[in-house]
Formats: sequence, structure tokens, C-alpha cells
Amino acid sequence: MLAPVLANSQSVITKLALSSNHLTARSAIALSAALAATPTSPLTDLRVSSNNLGDDGVETLLRSAASANVGIIDVEECGLTNRVAMTLEAIVNSSTYSLEDVYLGRNAISSFGAASVGRACAMNPKMQHVRLGGCPIGDEGVQALSDSLATASHIKSLWLGACDLSPACSPSLARLLQVWDPRRQLEEIWLGGNSLDDEVAVRIAQILHRPTRLLDSSNVCRIARVYLTNNSIDTVGSEALIAAVQSNPLVLSCALSGNPGFTSSVRTRLDELHKRNFDLATKSKKSGENVEALFAKM
Repeated sequence: MLAPVLANSQSVITKLALSSNHLTARSAIALSAALAATPTSPLTDLRVSSNNLGDDGVETLLRSAASANVGIIDVEECGLTNRVAMTLEAIVNSSTYSLEDVYLGRNAISSFGAASVGRACAMNPKMQHVRLGGCPIGDEGVQALSDSLATASHIKSLWLGACDLSPACSPSLARLLQVWDPRRQLEEIWLGGNSLDDEVAVRIAQILHRPTRLLDSSNVCRIARVYLTNNSIDTVGSEALIAAVQSNPLVLSCALSGNPGFTSSVRTRLDELHKRNFDLATKSKKSGENVEALFAKM
């Protein structure tokens, strides 16, 4: 029923949400045909997650979406494999950059697919979010992403929760997060639901830590939100992360619930630091003064 509406040249629909609607590959092909028939459609946001679209349906959708200038497409939990990740890379490699945000989480995408996703995001400056949460990419997947994205300064968020990550991914993860360029835009990292331990937490804390209160901030980490819930982080890792947040006024949230070291004391101290940093951010917006300059005066 919706396909003819989208194909109508008078359509004013800019966002279409069809998640959890029992759609199949046949439905996806019909939507793709409608998009192809109207390349000037105003549709920019297509959400079809939690449907049984499969690789065939989503590959067709991705090609049509790229041609029709759809920027956001959500195909999480659609029964996908590495094939779709490879198709995404091929589309980005051969077309103009219309795709901006592709949600691929909760699909059977492994380290091989993660490599394709990383290369696609590296090639396309509009794709600022790596959304692979719930995909079994494992430690090798993080290594593949670090190889692809180590010099991609435009990436703003990494969604790698529940990706079967272990402490062995620590060096690769550090490469992904390391501050190497003042243009680096990384703001959020989602790593909950893995098996990360104190060693990984300490390494992340070292990256977040601001060594001094000097106003020269060219190499200060800009990550504002770190989600490490439901891992295996104990006291050493928790204390290291608290110290990092204490030193860095740009960290607005460091989530550690569900870890062995997340005690009531850790919760209270983190809450206090989050409030301090949030208040600094609010004051900065009102006054126009840099957050780090306000922090240096404390």
C-alpha cells in the first residue's frame, strides 16, 4: 500500500517508520521500486528494523536508497549477513555520498563484515556513526575497524555493545579511541554487554585522562560519553575511570552499572563528577566561555 504513495511525485513524506511490521524481502523490493521510480522523493529517513527482510531485500533497499538520496536507513535485526556489509562498501565506493547513517546492529555480521563497514565509513565523510551493536564481530572485528578508521577523523560514535569483545581487543580498541588529530570528532563509545576487564578500562581511562589544566587543548580527548555497562570491570578499572573523569571536564557520562566494581561509592562519585561536568557545559553555553577555561579556574 505504501509503495504507490512513495512513488507519487507529490509525496511529502520525509520519514517512514516500518519497524516490526512483518515485512519480507518482497516488501523491501516493492519499497525499492517506489524509491527508484521517484529519485527526487523527499524521503530521507527509512526505518525498517526487526523485519525479515534478509540480504536480498536489504541489498535492494540500500541501492535504491543511495540513488534516491535517502540519508538514514535502519535495518537492525533484519536477518542480515556479511553480504550486506560488502554491498554497503561497494555502494559507497561507486556512488555519490548520500547515505549518512546505516543501522546494522543485531545481525549476523562478523569481523569480515565489520571490515567492509569500516572501509565504507572511512570512504564516506557523511557516515559518522559505526552501528554494529549486537553483531558478533569479536576482537578481530575491532582490529578490522581500527585498521579502517584509524585516520577517519569524522567518526562521531562507535556502537560496539554486545559484540563478543574480550580483553584481547584492548590494543585495537585503543587505536580506535586514541587522540591523534585535533580534528578528531569521536564523542560516544558504546561497549556494554561484552567481557571487557580492568585492563581495558585502564587503557580507556588513560585515553580519557587530561594530564594538566593547561588551556592548550589540541590533544585533549573529546569523548563525552562512555558506556561500559555489564562487563567484567572491577575495582582497579573503576578507580582509573573515576580519576579520568575527574581530570576531564568534557566527559558527561561514564556508565559502569552491571560491573563487579560498580559499588554504591563508585556510583555516588561518578554522579557527582557527571553533575560537575554537566554544570560546566551549561555555564559554557550561557557565557560563551570554553569549558576547559572554566575548568582551569576551578
